[in-house]
Amino acid sequence: MKRTTYQDYRERILKVLVFVQEHLDEDLSIEGLARRAHFSSYHFHRIFTGMVGESVMEYVRRLRLQRAAQRLKQTRAAFVRHVGPYMECGATWKKLVPRLGALGLLGPDTRFLGLGHDDPDATPPGKIRYDACVTVDEDFEPEGQIGVQIIGGGEYAVTTHHGPYEGLADTYADLCGKWLPRCGREARAAPCMEIHLNDPESTEPAELLTEIYLPLEPRR
Repeated sequence: MKRTTYQDYRERILKVLVFVQEHLDEDLSIEGLARRAHFSSYHFHRIFTGMVGESVMEYVRRLRLQRAAQRLKQTRAAFVRHVGPYMECGATWKKLVPRLGALGLLGPDTRFLGLGHDDPDATPPGKIRYDACVTVDEDFEPEGQIGVQIIGGGEYAVTTHHGPYEGLADTYADLCGKWLPRCGREARAAPCMEIHLNDPESTEPAELLTEIYLPLEPRR
């Protein structure tokens, strides 16, 4: 049976769809995906939108937001609290991380978490609360400004933010304002959590990776 142009295009687009599903944490540029499908960037965007029903970046964003919810166990963590605008919390990390490093408490399994307690659109900037957290063993003792808290377990919806921290608000808006209303779940009354996967001191802003965890109510 003679292949048609439509069948050929469909197979090429299908390869892109599968590739995106398997590489959600990588840089998925239109140019790179177009090369994989053997289309020019100019035509690829229109072909993809016409055959899939949404743009390339809309498709990528939707898949990133529709990842399966993850269940986390309780974690014990050392933390320093920041009060003020979220974008000024860098100094708080500098109070915490070097001290834990000096104590020999930073290792390959250490996780760096941020807990945002307040909505910046509803809370005055000077009253926003943020905890810079680093996972530690259960025997860690508080000292000075460094306290200890248990981060609750449970089920979380997870997405990955790629790029500068200034863009986190847009990813939160997609997760809470687009994915959550359509998923049939409700958010739990607990802080959202961010896990920083690379070091902002040694990573270009465009390469930063931040996992966002939205706490969910148990399934009914």
